Amino acid sequence: MARAGQYYRSLPQRARRVVKLVVARGGYAPADDRRDDKNASLCGHNAAPEAWYE
Repeated sequence: MARAGQYYRSLPQRARRVVKLVVARGGYAPADDRRDDKNASLCGHNAAPEAWYE
C-alpha cells in the first residue's frame, strides 16, 4: 500500500484525477469521462508510466 501511495503522490494532478475515477468505477472509466472537456484529446492522459511495469 505504501508503494501505491508513493506512486499516486508522484503523479501530475490530471493523472491523479484519472486514477481516482478509474478506482471509483471498479477499474474502468470510458474515454469521454476521462477528458478534461468533451473536445479534449486523451494524448498524455495516462497514469501508467513504463516504470510501473518493471
